[in-house]
Amino acid sequence: MKRNILFLVFTLFLVLFFGCHRGGGDNSISGSDNTSGGTGGSGGTGGTGGTGETGGTGETGGTGETGGSGEKGTITPEVKIVLSAVPTHPGEFSIYIEISNAVNAAGIYFRLNYNSKIIQIKNINIPENSVTKGAFFTKGEAGVGFLNQNPDSGCLLVGLSRAGENPGINGSGTIMTFTFTTVSTGFTSVKFSETAEENSLFTPEKPLESISSVKWTNAEVTVK
Repeated sequence: MKRNILFLVFTLFLVLFFGCHRGGGDNSISGSDNTSGGTGGSGGTGGTGGTGETGGTGETGGTGETGGSGEKGTITPEVKIVLSAVPTHPGEFSIYIEISNAVNAAGIYFRLNYNSKIIQIKNINIPENSVTKGAFFTKGEAGVGFLNQNPDSGCLLVGLSRAGENPGINGSGTIMTFTFTTVSTGFTSVKFSETAEENSLFTPEKPLESISSVKWTNAEVTVK
């Protein structure tokens, strides 16, 4: 119940505050260095009538130091826009929101910008026909919020989170899929907002605070 309330809070926060009216390791181990001790010299031979002296024993070499372990490289979570195919006009195509290297991720929200004179979200007033939840966050239940203040603006505000007391998810997968229709031939970028506060990948413990160092990767679309 608590998580559902938080989901509603952040989606409403997006609508009221941001809105769509604005534009769109190197692991290394040092080698060991062990040096053997020298061999003792042989004893001299005794003279006539006398007994030769026995040679001394050589000293044993010291043990080399073991190299230290290298530090493990940092893995950066990435949220990426991926096209299903090169779109043509007239026609439809899909855009996937993919995630990789996630750690304890419980939900996401973002603003997606594109040129609405080139492409448009299909059936924008019926989100269930335009947006499909991927398998990543639905290991357990997840709710999706699909918000857009102006269908012609080329801007989508989207939020998705895991419901109930489900733990965060690790790994990679598809977050959601958007179905677009082409309006005309031409080029458009499909990109996340350049304002950091409008894109967030968050944990169950801190649903209103983004995980740091997330890489947001955009896409380019050329409709033929």
